[in-house]
Amino acid sequence: MASGRRRDEIMQNLLPAVFVAWLLILAVWTLCFFVMMQALNHDTFTIFNVTILFAAPLLLLAWGALRIVFGARRRTATLVVLGAAAVAVGWVVAQPVLLPVAARLNFLRQKPAYEAVVAEFKAGRFGQARSGKSHGLVWARLDSMNAIDFQWSREPPTLFPTYFGLVYDEENCPERPAPPPTPVPPYDPDGADPPTFKHAGLLGERFHLQGHYCLMFFQS
Repeated sequence: MASGRRRDEIMQNLLPAVFVAWLLILAVWTLCFFVMMQALNHDTFTIFNVTILFAAPLLLLAWGALRIVFGARRRTATLVVLGAAAVAVGWVVAQPVLLPVAARLNFLRQKPAYEAVVAEFKAGRFGQARSGKSHGLVWARLDSMNAIDFQWSREPPTLFPTYFGLVYDEENCPERPAPPPTPVPPYDPDGADPPTFKHAGLLGERFHLQGHYCLMFFQS
């Protein structure tokens, strides 16, 4: 009898415990996002990413909904469902802040190695080589031959064709990012053609990290 009651208490507390565990894993995964990207092959990283960011919150929502309908302690289950939904939405909304923070942490972790490679690059020690590996970092020249890209994705992606990398570019990645471009005024058919503006904020394709280093991503 006592063992059955104990088992029921454990099952009732399991849902909030799993929710708290997911929050901790999500926080660590978010901060170590690019660290894990470099450490794991792309498909393994994608599986972990999908599991933590999509499968886990969906499982919590479904589990909580079932507990609300059929189980006891409906208030606890309701709080877990609302909490999981709020965290998921908040995580998505906060990506413009979280992504550069995670990138900057990964950059600072290996900053001496990046600076050593850039020093060799500027000294001409790479010659005309288009790519290589130095100081434990995989690098490649960009088309301009005046910028260098550090590969963060270990191999060409197959599940989701998204590539992330760190680029050193003195021309297109200024030490201080430029302010957003001035909005283009509405077109006046009776006047002159409206001016055009080049996007100077490096948003979308590049995020400024530090100095002439920027985070770059694109979808192939």
